[in-house]
Amino acid sequence: MRRAYLFEKIILDDTAPLQEMDRSHIRNLLRTDQEFTHKEELILRDHLALVRTRLANESTLLSYIRSSLYLLIGGLALLRVEGYGDLRWAGYLSLVLSTLFIIIGLYRYYTLRKQLNRFYERAFEPKVPQAG
Repeated sequence: MRRAYLFEKIILDDTAPLQEMDRSHIRNLLRTDQEFTHKEELILRDHLALVRTRLANESTLLSYIRSSLYLLIGGLALLRVEGYGDLRWAGYLSLVLSTLFIIIGLYRYYTLRKQLNRFYERAFEPKVPQAG
């Protein structure tokens, strides 16, 4: 099924209660990427695209870490502030979001890295000449 159809069926259809939805439909909606198999030999342009993607993945991980550190510092500062009412809840929320950012960033990084490694392994496998 196409994603747009699933979205219309699950989200926009008011007649189907949430309890009756099939979990596979929800999983298909939440899946961020599709399985892809590349059967042809990779050329230079493909290798360069993989390298760019790997560098972008690392850059994205570093931005998640940077944002997490900002939230951590802000949360610790809010926990130490006195005289402005009860800001402790905002400090605790910031600490929780900081942890969540690290977890999401690491998950996304390792997921994409695992997918890219499959292409690198196939691209650099030695070619065995066929007897014939």
